[in-house]
Amino acid sequence: MKKTIKVVLCTTILAAGLTGAASAAKNEDLPNQVVETMRSLSGISIDATPTVTSRVVASTNWNFTAKATATSDSTATEDWIYAKARIYKSTGVLLGQAEDDQEYSNHAGASVSLSSIGTGASYALGNHTYMDAGYQTIYHETKDYY
Repeated sequence: MKKTIKVVLCTTILAAGLTGAASAAKNEDLPNQVVETMRSLSGISIDATPTVTSRVVASTNWNFTAKATATSDSTATEDWIYAKARIYKSTGVLLGQAEDDQEYSNHAGASVSLSSIGTGASYALGNHTYMDAGYQTIYHETKDYY
């Protein structure tokens, strides 16, 4: 009997702890812009160290069009650079998305727009990736609200 109570108690505590952690992570807000310096894989950098800037902007205009623009910029030419923009409802339903990737460039940008009348556009998410030989790959996610 004691063993059963211990198992039930441990399972309950574990489940409650995991649920709390999951809801805390879900409610965590993301920045709409991130600036980071790339780190060399070898620890030695002979060139100027590149700095990357990730940004998403959610906007609406006079004719009720919801627009999300994600930009990925670097101070140096990257082997591969990527930007993805997505528009979501407050319930988490994806309304639209666009993406752009470039090789040997310092900029990638993606824009998606849709009529916001009746769609309930609530926020925009941006995903950004920077890959360059000799440096750690950088991933960012940014968020902005309408």
